[in-house]
Amino acid sequence: QELTTLVSSALLGTPDSSVCELYQSDRLVYSSREPAINVYTTGGKFLAHEDGQELTILIPLSSPDEFSGGGTAFWSQDSRGFRVEPPSLVLKPTRGSAILFCGHVTHAGPPIEWGQRVVLVASFSPARK
Repeated sequence: QELTTLVSSALLGTPDSSVCELYQSDRLVYSSREPAINVYTTGGKFLAHEDGQELTILIPLSSPDEFSGGGTAFWSQDSRGFRVEPPSLVLKPTRGSAILFCGHVTHAGPPIEWGQRVVLVASFSPARK
């Protein structure tokens, strides 16, 4: 529980409650249609965007060797933007690992060239009183 309280404090600004406590007491607000499982096949992509929530969690449910292309692309804060520059970083983590980031970070799902990429996604913020 110590780690979930640390995450809540650092990323969600809720030092007195852990993510688990916020979830169990129905005090998290999710992005529309999330949590969700996104399935990308050949040509599938997710355009550059910001989620607008305090925290986004992506958990790959497929292995990087099951598809080509894809991944999660990120742009640095000092970039001139996704319309001008390529991503600063593209991650293709192993199945079951997690990527956590602030929902105000520009990111995208580059096109799948072949295969299938499956990702569990949840973007959320603590409910405001």
